[in-house]
Parts: sequence; structure tokens; C-alpha cells
Amino acid sequence: MLTFIDTLKKSTVPYILIKKNGTYNKLAKKFQRIMDTVTEHYREHRAPISAPPSVELLLEHLYPFRDLDIFDRDLCLSAREELANELDGVLREFMDKLYSPQHNKRLCNLRRDEARNTQTYVTT
Repeated sequence: MLTFIDTLKKSTVPYILIKKNGTYNKLAKKFQRIMDTVTEHYREHRAPISAPPSVELLLEHLYPFRDLDIFDRDLCLSAREELANELDGVLREFMDKLYSPQHNKRLCNLRRDEARNTQTYVTT
């Protein structure tokens, strides 16, 4: 999931999952793999547990779509386009929160705690 987050960081907005001809692109394929992972995770755990904060955030945003198959052959072109637009909005919201001061503070606190724990472990 961290690799997917890195891919999003390198991608431009909008996060276009579908090409003009109605076919899906590489980002869509990566997205579907992540959705399969999200679906499997929530079947097992029902909540994001023991995950890095950025992964937890991604799981929270994708949870409503946990059973989604964007490659569903029954989706017509207009339905695919509508779905792609909705998912673009979800990914944008995720990225906004990923770069938010609150999330950055959480990451800084985690790094600080890790450094303290390492220092305590080394000195004992």
C-alpha cells in the first residue's frame, strides 16, 4: 500500500483511471490490486490494525469501496466514467488529508516515539 501511496504522490491530479476510449490505465490496475487488499484486510480484521498512519488513512478512505471491482464487465462506459470520477474525488480527499498538518503531526509524533524507544532500548 505504501508503494501505491508513493505512486499517487508522483501522479498528477486528476487521478485519471480510465482513458478516453473507455479502457483502464496502469493506475487503475494498481488501484484494483489495492482494493483487493483492502477487501481482504477488512474481511479479516474489520478495522485498520497495526498499519502505518498513511496506510490507515488510505484504508479509511477506501473502506466504502471494499468490494469494488472496477473491471466489472457489466459496467457500461458512462458507468465506468462516473465511477472513475468518484474514485478520483476519493483519492484527492485522501491526498489532501495525507498532506494535512494533522497527519504530518501524527507522523512526526510517531517518528519521535520511535526515536525515544530506540534510545531507551539502547541505553538499557
